[in-house]
Amino acid sequence: MSEVKSRPQRKPCIACNQQKPDDGFYWYTYITQQGKPSVRRESRCLECARQRRRDRYAKDPIKDRTWSLKWKTLNNQRMLDRQAAYKKTDAGKAICNASNARRQAAQLQRIPPWADLDDIQTFYDRAVDADLTVDHVIPLQGVLVSGLHVSANLQLLSVEENSRKKNRFAVA
Repeated sequence: MSEVKSRPQRKPCIACNQQKPDDGFYWYTYITQQGKPSVRRESRCLECARQRRRDRYAKDPIKDRTWSLKWKTLNNQRMLDRQAAYKKTDAGKAICNASNARRQAAQLQRIPPWADLDDIQTFYDRAVDADLTVDHVIPLQGVLVSGLHVSANLQLLSVEENSRKKNRFAVA
């Protein structure tokens, strides 16, 4: 009876030459020449791959950002599918729920007694009608400064603009 050789559980990294376990490497899918999907292990360990990425960015940040934006544009649907699949897992649900709870608590803490709640609700209704998102000009959980949840601190932005702004406050 022939014995089936199993794949080795440890592999040397080509950069640091250390033996690492299978989970110490990135894995990626690809299509074989016969058209079948398969999985391959990266040749650099996680730490070396991250350091290579950092070095590449430090050498030419503009080129790196350009490449990254191009990749994101070409693979937008793939990224959305992965994000949706992750949110369906138990870990993804827990992280999303915790993030939403933190945000709602921060919002409740930053509503002053004098705030006009009807005016704020009107702002959110206008956003839904215009298919836009409501953004706080001064973020509720900013690093340097935190704003209030009042109508004077709200603005309408597209989803892309709001994502680009993140949790930052630009001082003019």
